[in-house]
Amino acid sequence: MSMLWEAARYAGASARVHALWARLMPTPLWAALLDAPDVARVAAVLQQSWYSATLRDLPAAQIDGVQLERALTRQWVAAAQRPTALLQGASRTLMNWYGRRWELINLKTILRARHHHAAPEQFLPALIPLEGISNLPWSTLAAVGSIAELVERLQHTWYGKVLRPALEEYRRQQSVFVLEAALDLAYYRQLRNCVTALHGRDRREADQLIGFWIDAQNLLWAYRYRLYAHLSPEEILNYTLHHHLCVNAAVVRAIAFGAPLREMTAQLWGQQLPELASLADLTERDALPKLELLLWRHRFARARK
Repeated sequence: MSMLWEAARYAGASARVHALWARLMPTPLWAALLDAPDVARVAAVLQQSWYSATLRDLPAAQIDGVQLERALTRQWVAAAQRPTALLQGASRTLMNWYGRRWELINLKTILRARHHHAAPEQFLPALIPLEGISNLPWSTLAAVGSIAELVERLQHTWYGKVLRPALEEYRRQQSVFVLEAALDLAYYRQLRNCVTALHGRDRREADQLIGFWIDAQNLLWAYRYRLYAHLSPEEILNYTLHHHLCVNAAVVRAIAFGAPLREMTAQLWGQQLPELASLADLTERDALPKLELLLWRHRFARARK
């Protein structure tokens, strides 16, 4: 009986995903959005889609980009949570952890704001709306006076346990990067652990989608640290992931010591990314943001299969 119940839950989650998939905007609407000259026109186009209910409570005459983005993000987060409620076991653990990336993004926003002494009203609109999803007290966290106080407020959470050991390095370098990197590494390491806990078809699909995302992120980190931050090979290795990945320690080490961007990416995913040829005439610094876009598009293409 329990196996039948589990199968029914899995089927229910799949049905919810397919229902959400059917609501994706068609190509003509995307074209209209790209042609929209202002926020008001963007909102008008979105009223023709299933997002119309999301925009119902916004002031049509005075809508601005921040309001629109927050409304859409709130809907996006809520929609992403719906299939998870029907999952059990390792699959649910993975999706719950995957969903915590929104908390991660918000905390990094607050860390940067505290580091630069920004007033809460300056950055609160940038936080992802997580009402009913996250247990963290966002207004309280946004109002703290320092990064040390923020870490203290988080002391009983997973985030506090990750940030506390990095505080001394932050004080020494006076760079919020070390705190963000600590959060990123711990989050993605645990995400990878959640993937490896799966078996069979679930594991294959998780590797195909989330595993690729972690690999792509690790590759981008390594090149950003070398090309933009000019970190040493040792530092690049310290701030990247190494295990259970295609972009493993050997790949990161090669990048740290100068492996060319396009050639390394071609070795990893060349046949899957024919668009790599478009980077041929660009410097590595100019090619990196374009590569990031290619990787994210490929990630979404994988999800469509």
